[in-house]
Amino acid sequence: MPAVLTSAKVPTTQASATQQLVIKYFNTAAAYTRDRLDGLMAFVSNPNNANAIQAAVNLYGTTYTKTSNAGTTDMGNREFYYYAYYYNLYPVPSANQVNCSQISSIINEAIPSELSASDKQYVVDNNADNHNARTAALNKLASQYNSLYMIMNCDNYLTQQAEAQTAAQQAAALASSQASEISTYQQTAGASGGGISAAIWIAGGVAAIIAVLLVIKVVKKNK
Repeated sequence: MPAVLTSAKVPTTQASATQQLVIKYFNTAAAYTRDRLDGLMAFVSNPNNANAIQAAVNLYGTTYTKTSNAGTTDMGNREFYYYAYYYNLYPVPSANQVNCSQISSIINEAIPSELSASDKQYVVDNNADNHNARTAALNKLASQYNSLYMIMNCDNYLTQQAEAQTAAQQAAALASSQASEISTYQQTAGASGGGISAAIWIAGGVAAIIAVLLVIKVVKKNK
């Protein structure tokens, strides 16, 4: 399964107020869409979805908080719903590089998987309106994720993280190897004198220094 960024389910005060207006909108001006789109009212009425609905209003405009459709089409209503639905699954996070790995997973795995699922659903139900609305909504979400990925320079960040992890693994492997060699020397040297013991501890010290230098090299490179 693709990584999913968990959204905050506790709605903000603004989101809760917006949700009530959206419910009224689909019960009045958008009753046509309401009656033809299974699951719409259950979704927009669920308090856990308030933040996603607010995100959809932020993107598509305030028409959805009015009781007249103001030119909004049935297709526009469907796309609004599907955007909120998918946003609830994959909420766009804040611009923090620690989110880069998950963002990459959403772009390269989750959204393509949802598009594929939508295509398969279309084969089953032959509902072009819903299929087109899902595709448009997912493309808008993908655009937001791609913009965020580029703004945060996630390619560079993820490369640096991979290099640092590799250096740490190499350092750990070197330290483990030296520890094993020292243990072997100690077992075979016995009481042969301090010279061998001194050489062992010097070798161990050199290994530790090399391990530290490997990590420092990567850290300096990534600054």
